[in-house]
Amino acid sequence: VFPSSTGVYALEQTAQANNRITSYHIKITPVAELGEAWIEVNPDGTPLRARMDLLSPDDGPKVVILSGEKAEVWFKDKKSHLFVTDRDALKSIMAQRNIFDAKLAFDELQARKKAGEVKIATKEPVEEGEPITLMVTSENTPDRRLAYDVDPNTKLVTRMVTFHRRGDQWEQTEVREYLEYNQPIDPNVFKLELPED
Repeated sequence: VFPSSTGVYALEQTAQANNRITSYHIKITPVAELGEAWIEVNPDGTPLRARMDLLSPDDGPKVVILSGEKAEVWFKDKKSHLFVTDRDALKSIMAQRNIFDAKLAFDELQARKKAGEVKIATKEPVEEGEPITLMVTSENTPDRRLAYDVDPNTKLVTRMVTFHRRGDQWEQTEVREYLEYNQPIDPNVFKLELPED
């Protein structure tokens, strides 16, 4: 789709920029599992606290607040409020981090490129304000493509788009938008809004 670029941008620039992330806000459409998340991270990259708005096939809409060694879950349809302190349960909740963490996704992309599992074509911006676009393809999944939009100034991923081939056409099936990086998050985001009863 795009010619390979020998321009200025290199994957390592985004990897380095990811190391400077202190917080971010992501929105995924259509909502298949995770709809939106706000994350604050420690200097080592582990989550300090997080809020995930999820849509579970079993539980319906739910909100998960992670903080330290505990998680609080509000099941909206079931009107249930749960506190989780079990380490195994916390690990399974944090496994969902792979869905929304740009750093983990980009680290995996670099590892797959190094292993020769994917090909990456780079399109440098033609005009001011346009993103750098990385089109990722794999021989193992020829009917699927990933496009990463990278801000040319910050070198951070602003959007990840998944495409699937339907016949001769490529259809956009998922968009992950990284709305904010390193912006203060309102503390109320990390508080559950429970009904008074």
